[in-house]
Amino acid sequence: MTPRARNSPTSWPVVNGAKASRSRIHSAIAPDLAPWHAPTQKLGSVERRRTKRKGRFSEEQIINVLKEHQAGIPVVELCRKHGISDATFYTWRSKYSGMEVSDARKLKALEDENRKLKKLLAESMLDVATLREALGKNF
Repeated sequence: MTPRARNSPTSWPVVNGAKASRSRIHSAIAPDLAPWHAPTQKLGSVERRRTKRKGRFSEEQIINVLKEHQAGIPVVELCRKHGISDATFYTWRSKYSGMEVSDARKLKALEDENRKLKKLLAESMLDVATLREALGKNF
């Protein structure tokens, strides 16, 4: 395999006389690892779905950063101090502005409950559609 310039199909390395796709390159380098597009991860004998990564900051820490900004510290300095980007700060400000820690926890609990209810609704709608299809088009 010969190295070439990055990020263009014409510059992908040549493997066994043919241009290699990303998946062929990956399998040639590390055949025991899952491909990039794999939706599941095998851990022992249990296969688990990949979930959203937990954030580095808790609601309490986020609200404390926003309170520091309200106290007069410039955004650039806050971002440098806490290791976040400007976009992250402004996203936090739009979501948590004017909240206390207890309000943020209530918001998170409501969002979790809403997500569960949406999932239940989608499953029940799927069940209804399946039953209607099984019974025929009598309705």
